[in-house]
Amino acid sequence: MPEVVVLDANFLFSARLRDLWLELATQGVTKLRFSDQIDREWTEALTRARPELSEAISRTASLMKVAFARDYIPDDELNAFPALGLPDTADEHVARAALASGAMIVTLNLAHFPTGVLDQHGLIAMSPDAALLRLAGDEPDRVLRAVCDIRSRLKSPPLSASEYAGGFEPAGCPDFAEWMRRRLDQVWPQAIRTGIAGSLRRSRSFGSCDGAMFPSRLGSAARTRRAAEAAGPGACSTSGGCPRKRSGRRTDTAPPCPA
Repeated sequence: MPEVVVLDANFLFSARLRDLWLELATQGVTKLRFSDQIDREWTEALTRARPELSEAISRTASLMKVAFARDYIPDDELNAFPALGLPDTADEHVARAALASGAMIVTLNLAHFPTGVLDQHGLIAMSPDAALLRLAGDEPDRVLRAVCDIRSRLKSPPLSASEYAGGFEPAGCPDFAEWMRRRLDQVWPQAIRTGIAGSLRRSRSFGSCDGAMFPSRLGSAARTRRAAEAAGPGACSTSGGCPRKRSGRRTDTAPPCPA
């Protein structure tokens, strides 16, 4: 059963972290829960930092809400929970979202979520580095597949395995960056030799550009989810959702990245 996670706004602020975790959720490696307040917090902060990307940020947030519509917790449900007594009252809505969904909190500000307070309510908070390493330990091949899917589309400019992994260090994930660096150094040359990299490049995937995600995969994910719901339960058994089909061919999936 995939772990349920609430991502704090400071996590979603980072395109590199946001991109990977949304890809992991789309592929069924983890489950996410969102709230409108968390969305407002990260989009407003990112827009202040990168005003030239305001339109792209707004569109990304809108498509996220469509693609993950069932994973948003209504405000009235959040407001039913009392305050936990966190050091910063501005973080209470994140804790309420975790309480409402039985989720783990992933945040760059662990000091804002003291263990003593969370323990009283059965909650856990982890840093992005620790959370990603935990996923990588539990599902190494699936995490690597998500990483390969993302990296395969980064062509302007293309990034080496070390360069892509290194981008997680300033985002607060040095240990996960090292895990990726070791695995990608082993895997990516083989993927190129066997032609898998080309297949991955043809797949639809989340993308990032200067702090904002390209929304193509988000739109595709939303359409996939609507199609699956319309088809009824049991219509699709794939871990990442029902692939769209054109002329009988699967177009939203790619071969697994070799481990």
